[in-house]
Amino acid sequence: IIIVASVGSAASLLQTLISTVTKKEFFMSRLDTVRVNTMSNHIIIMGYSFLGKYVAEKLKDMGMEYVVVAKDEEQVEIARNNGITAMSSPINLVYDALKKAGIERAGSLVATYDDDGDNMLSIMVAKQLNPKIRAITIINERELREGAKAAKADVVIAPSDIIGNILATATASNEIVGAFLPGRFGGKNIAEFTITKEGLN
Repeated sequence: IIIVASVGSAASLLQTLISTVTKKEFFMSRLDTVRVNTMSNHIIIMGYSFLGKYVAEKLKDMGMEYVVVAKDEEQVEIARNNGITAMSSPINLVYDALKKAGIERAGSLVATYDDDGDNMLSIMVAKQLNPKIRAITIINERELREGAKAAKADVVIAPSDIIGNILATATASNEIVGAFLPGRFGGKNIAEFTITKEGLN
């Protein structure tokens, strides 16, 4: 009897816990939907892994209005815990996800997925739904630069090329030192260098 009662109590507790979590997820999802419906000229960030997080942090510092679309529920939970409006969607449902993210009213879209194909698909669908949207994408494989342009991306960025160039330049001479300074010069991030009689610093 004690064993049966214990098992029953555990099952009841588990059911209550699952119900609470489900209700919380439903409430957060509805709250994010309401927030998105009030947005206009906002930014849609596709992906919330490495680069997506940095983009979101910077936009938040700049006071910009944005929504994150992530493939992973865990990433969405992390974003929400950071006070970010977010929703989850597998890439094969990107059309529906962009509609929910208010693509018709959005001003820009940034595709930061680790997979270049996912980024290009996001850009193509976004441009079909809102031809005027400014679409920015990263590419991990430089050979796909032309493909990204063909997908109608307005800006194509290859992070590995940029970082590689900075590292190579810094390695070429011990007189070259660069500092990325957030929050200065009108909120722009720039590489600041000064020239002295000893050389470039």
